Amino acid sequence: MLWIAEATSKAIAPHEVVLYLLLNLAIIIAAARLMGRVARRLGQPAVIGEITAGILLGPTVLGRINSDWPGDIFPRGVPLEQISSLGLVLFMFLVGLELDLSVIRSQARKAVQISLAGILLPFALGFALALGLYSVNQGGVFHPAEPLSEPVSKYTFALFVGAAMCITAFPILARMLVETGLYRTAVGVTTLCAAAVDDVIAWIALAGVVGIAQGGSPAAAGQAFVLTALFAVALATVGRWGLNKLAKRYEATGHLTVDQVAIVLCGV
Repeated sequence: MLWIAEATSKAIAPHEVVLYLLLNLAIIIAAARLMGRVARRLGQPAVIGEITAGILLGPTVLGRINSDWPGDIFPRGVPLEQISSLGLVLFMFLVGLELDLSVIRSQARKAVQISLAGILLPFALGFALALGLYSVNQGGVFHPAEPLSEPVSKYTFALFVGAAMCITAFPILARMLVETGLYRTAVGVTTLCAAAVDDVIAWIALAGVVGIAQGGSPAAAGQAFVLTALFAVALATVGRWGLNKLAKRYEATGHLTVDQVAIVLCGV
């Protein structure tokens, strides 16, 4: 439901933010649970119903009925997107917490092979489709709301569409696997690993394409790549050392203390 906050236009007073936030959360939670139950009745994962609830509450459906309703119900200034991002961070942490590293290691090679196969074909098809769409657009079929200051080259556009087609909805996939219990199986772990590798490669490729479009060079992706590598190294060294210390402290006390929970949340 991240797009709900993005599509609003109504501004509210600062003292009304909390009131609207509580009301919006109640509406979103109720709609998500209701549509999730409907999805399960239809034999689908609950997350499919939750996505449908977001579409119903957004401009696609609610906005078609009355263009002012999305902005009136979900006004600008309510931090829904930030809260949803926080929830996503905590959820992905819990998914990682439940994964068996020994199974991940045993499935790593297979996951990389599956990921590469899942990247090359969508990229090639998206690239080819974009070339056709670009040619069609030369006839004036598509009219952007805000004309581009500089025209995008044919191959830059094709690279962008191809890279975008490779990106996986990783959190949605994780929700499905957790709900069905498959995340504990070899198939589920392989799927998660493949999707993770897929996303890493695809997002780096997309950053490179954006760098080419904006500055004529993929160097813009270099900073993101370097920072990601440094973050991974920090997790494998300082992070591992800190978690080992925390684990020993937990074994010594025999229970999880409030301070230990606070340290884990700060780490997250």
